[in-house]
Amino acid sequence: MINGNAANPSEEQRAFEFALAELLIDTGIIGAEDFKRSLLKWRRKLGVDAAEDPLAFLQITPPVFDFMVPEPPRPKTVMIVDDVKFIRELIRTTVTMHGYSVIAEAQNGLEALELFKTKRPDCVIMDIEMKGMSGLQALHDIRKIDKKVTVILMTGNPKKEYLKEALDYQMTDFLVKPIDVNRLLAVLGITNEPSE
Repeated sequence: MINGNAANPSEEQRAFEFALAELLIDTGIIGAEDFKRSLLKWRRKLGVDAAEDPLAFLQITPPVFDFMVPEPPRPKTVMIVDDVKFIRELIRTTVTMHGYSVIAEAQNGLEALELFKTKRPDCVIMDIEMKGMSGLQALHDIRKIDKKVTVILMTGNPKKEYLKEALDYQMTDFLVKPIDVNRLLAVLGITNEPSE
């Protein structure tokens, strides 16, 4: 209280309350309504004007405080590479139903490599036997660009030499066609429940 009158919250106090609200509400420590009641109580005790909604400032984030607002998680991105359209469609449908975003599709290794350079997906699901550049050669070239990207190879003709070469080029996993959707989901680390 200043000279018997309730003071308005200062910008400094608002910044502190904003940061505290973000921390407590976003982490689930306290609900928004509980925080509002508690803040009103403390504002009254401190003699700060409690007439305004103490959470109104949360509706508009001042640019100064943008660093405090976490970015929403982006969906994982996938590139599908197979010379058979039906296989690409099956994989696209499966992964998008489970929250992934398909950002590129290619019919051979050369297309895949060019798309990888520009799109930079989180995951590449790629056939081995394709006309032009094979999936193995594309994997080898992708690893020169990005050593950590998830690359899942698949084939309907599982040969020992394919597996050996794929391991040498550091594939993430290997699927045998026909594709078992549950196995694909397990390799991607997701449960067999569509995202909402």
